[in-house]
Amino acid sequence: MIRLIDILIEAKQVGTLYHSTSGENLISILKSNTLKTNQDSNYGMSFSGQISFTRDKNYRPGEYTIEIDGNKLSNNYKIAPFSYAYDERGQAEEVVKQDIQNFKRYIKTIYANVEVVQNRPLKELERIMQLYPSLRFTVGVIVTGK
Repeated sequence: MIRLIDILIEAKQVGTLYHSTSGENLISILKSNTLKTNQDSNYGMSFSGQISFTRDKNYRPGEYTIEIDGNKLSNNYKIAPFSYAYDERGQAEEVVKQDIQNFKRYIKTIYANVEVVQNRPLKELERIMQLYPSLRFTVGVIVTGK
C-alpha cells in the first residue's frame, strides 16, 4: 500500500526556476493564465515549441522575471534540461515543451528589473499590480540568498 509520506518523499525536487519576459507578454500571460511555448522562428527550430527557464536567480534579460515554484510545476509538467550552445554564462537551462495552464498557481514572485524602473514610468507595472493584487511583486532588486 502506498502511503502519503512515501509520495511526498519521492516528489521531484526541482527548486526555483525563473522565466524572463517583456511587460506586454507578462500582461498576456497573466490575463490568459497560460505561459505559452515559444513559436517565434527567429530563434530557430531547436528553440520553438518550448518554454525556457533558468536556475540563475540573478540572470534578468527581460523587463520582468517570474520566479516559479519548480517543485509544484514538476508535479504537472515534464521539465527537461536544455543547453543553449551560445550561453556564455555556462548555465544549463530547463524547458517545458507544452503550454502551462493555470500558470498563476506556480508564481512565487514577479520581479520588475531595474532597467524597467529607470527607463520608463512605473505605469505599466502599477497597472499589472492593480490587475493582480494577489501576486507578489518586487521592483529593482538583485536576489541574494533565499
